[in-house]
Amino acid sequence: MENSLVNCSAEDKVKHFQAYLRKYENDDKLVILLAVDKPGSKPGDNYTSVVVKTKLVGTRGDGNPYIKNVITKSIVQKRAIAGLIDVYALFRVEKHVYQKILPVLGPFNPQCINADRENVTMEDLAVKGYINCERRNFMDLDHTVCALKKLAKFHASALTVKIKDPQLFGELTESLEEVIYKDNFETTPMRMCSNMSMQSSLKSLELIEPRTQELQAVIDHIADYVGKTYDIMYRIFNGPKEKYHTICHGDPWMNNMLFLHDNDGKIIDLKFVDYQICRHTSIATDIHYFIYSSVQSSLIKESYESLIRIYHTEFLKELRRSNIDEQILAELDKEWLEKELQTYSLYGALIGCFMVNPILAEEEDVLQFETIGFSSDNPMYSSDKRVMNVSQKKLDRIESVTSHYYRRYVLGIINDDLEPISATHNGYDGIYNRYTKSV
Repeated sequence: MENSLVNCSAEDKVKHFQAYLRKYENDDKLVILLAVDKPGSKPGDNYTSVVVKTKLVGTRGDGNPYIKNVITKSIVQKRAIAGLIDVYALFRVEKHVYQKILPVLGPFNPQCINADRENVTMEDLAVKGYINCERRNFMDLDHTVCALKKLAKFHASALTVKIKDPQLFGELTESLEEVIYKDNFETTPMRMCSNMSMQSSLKSLELIEPRTQELQAVIDHIADYVGKTYDIMYRIFNGPKEKYHTICHGDPWMNNMLFLHDNDGKIIDLKFVDYQICRHTSIATDIHYFIYSSVQSSLIKESYESLIRIYHTEFLKELRRSNIDEQILAELDKEWLEKELQTYSLYGALIGCFMVNPILAEEEDVLQFETIGFSSDNPMYSSDKRVMNVSQKKLDRIESVTSHYYRRYVLGIINDDLEPISATHNGYDGIYNRYTKSV
């Protein structure tokens, strides 16, 4: 039944959860008596599914009381996103990641209770105190460092499997289908979306005053890619796999990261969620995606090189911890990483511009986005100046991302950071502050 956990009766929902939890808890006599739902996400936090939190109450097989808080993502076909992406493919990938990949890589995620073609049910980490960062403020230093170190551990864990057990790695990755840049048809909706996003970003840049010489150079550079972006991304993500390509999260923006803090506000853990576009590709795609989508502009401008070093240091440290041969580690040096970052830099700029809309969206923008979708009628992505939804904060962010990309990766200017960060900076010592929010 389509969307079985969304549309089914309360009685059927209890039966579904009871079956899932009997298997999960290894208790075939567990009985669920009550299932109480509430919304699982706020407007703007999730576009590809319906998210519902459920408190389940019952008894264990031994007669003891049983309470479990879960969160379920279910396919919804009526949202605009369904016309752009194969949402069933998203759920196929996520099911595979939760059931096959993450049990091998390690505890990077909430415990998965059940995953099928239309639903993914996980433990609700909010009851343990895990929270998101507030997306409209972007991510501060300590949360950024924590996220980069966790990404490095994730990538290193997967690469360790590839190096030590190539057959297992092949089995893990063979079902990771490309769901965003999946075909090369002229009429594919994602081609239209990619071009529209570039055109919208270009028009936004043209609104910025004063028009400096550097800004004009950025505008001219971005203009060269209008109409070409999708083909470039298609080749990148459907080309041959390189020696040190590994399993990447694919969608590591701030809403897909849940942080846990102690009583003093220090970060003590981080879990990743939403593995629907997980890929076998370069680590640079995740690094660019995260930094250009989610990190505060001031950190990108003043501390970018430090952030890259922090990631790379943790990546190599984790590989050493897994006893990877030093000769291999020597090949994964800073020159190798720089080449990867350079190769995938345009992808980072594209993502940074595209994601500025959902990240800065207010609730009224989200409702408009979900009903109109990815079209020229949507003010969030339109390149028509008469209907564009352009705030100063959006203009500043697009200028920040594109200017940094242009200087760093087009001109190749690598300067010392204005605000250097030690490679030993511990993101898990971050303080809870106004940049975080409850899930």
